[in-house]
Amino acid sequence: MTFADNLKRICSERGTNPTALCKELGLSTSKVSAWYNGSLPKQEVMLMLARKLDCSVMDFFADEEDLHEPRGRPVGEGDPR
Repeated sequence: MTFADNLKRICSERGTNPTALCKELGLSTSKVSAWYNGSLPKQEVMLMLARKLDCSVMDFFADEEDLHEPRGRPVGEGDPR
């Protein structure tokens, strides 16, 4: 999945969309078009997006398999020690 696909998915999960998010953060909404055309935001912008969406920057780069795998295991389960 692309950065833009993941951003759209994460926004949707939080009841918003990339354009509204950009407006809230004071970013140009033309950035959304650039992202859909393959551009990536600067690091500072990615951090702003992640903070606002309460997610990790790495979530913007998840692929389809990452979305279906559990995120770790409960403490104590399968502990090799």
